[in-house]
Amino acid sequence: MNSSQSNLLSEELNTPTMDEGFIDPELMLEQTLADPNLVQHIVRSNQDGIESIVGYFRCEFLAGQQRYVLHAPFSPALGAVPAIEAMVADEECLQDSVRVRVTDKQKFGARLEVVLVEPAKKPISLLVEVIASAAAKSSSSAIRVSSVKPIEPAYSIEPACSAKANHIFEFADLASSSPSIF
Repeated sequence: MNSSQSNLLSEELNTPTMDEGFIDPELMLEQTLADPNLVQHIVRSNQDGIESIVGYFRCEFLAGQQRYVLHAPFSPALGAVPAIEAMVADEECLQDSVRVRVTDKQKFGARLEVVLVEPAKKPISLLVEVIASAAAKSSSSAIRVSSVKPIEPAYSIEPACSAKANHIFEFADLASSSPSIF
């Protein structure tokens, strides 16, 4: 496929390209986030021992609503409780009219509160950007886990069939030696 065919295909798919046929990641992200049907978009990377998650989450406010509680999941869980930054990603929204606050952070996710200065007069859709980073899980922990020896039991259990047979014989011996009550 030559570059003109690539650009034609790109125009049909509405995908941004550069002259060399490479996709511009910033422009691609901008177009992805501009989609009003986008609910969440999460990218996870591991570089230089730091694991990072960048997520975009759509918050839908109803008329009269002022507070939105957002859960940002980290799956699989991070190696440690992360440092988190959160902000409104929509350029149209005035930063002074919305506050984003991290209310809880765990290895498996974060809870955020998105609060409007005043209740929404009409339904509002905001895009919130969450950036979380923590030390990556070390591969040595996997080696330690695989090298753990199983614990040997403190006692041994006899097979059930021989114990059962002994009890039957003992019961039979008791029954024949004691007088019958009935």
